[in-house]
Amino acid sequence: MRKRKDTLGDVVKQARIKNKVTVEELADKAGVSVRYIYRIESGDKKPSYEVFMELMDVLAIDSELICRPEKQAVESKAGDLIRMLCNCDNHTQDLVISVARAIISASAKDCTCE
Repeated sequence: MRKRKDTLGDVVKQARIKNKVTVEELADKAGVSVRYIYRIESGDKKPSYEVFMELMDVLAIDSELICRPEKQAVESKAGDLIRMLCNCDNHTQDLVISVARAIISASAKDCTCE
């Protein structure tokens, strides 16, 4: 049996750090204790399905990182943006979308096609 390089705990911790979420914030959002998150990240504890799904949602973890780590996608700026947006409330998401549309519209006007 082949040993996997990244465990679930490694993936959760990397996603938490990348998203600039503290252990305390993650525990609060997932509805578990801080100690439980530390145990998941260290590999001492496997989360229940419900907690697992909550962690995936809160941290916007791509299921491929868990189910098929050998097929890890190359991180992109768009992926980073999506993960950041997942941690925003609806009002902030609407604001970011409006700003993005304005930037794209302004860029299109600046572009002169000959």
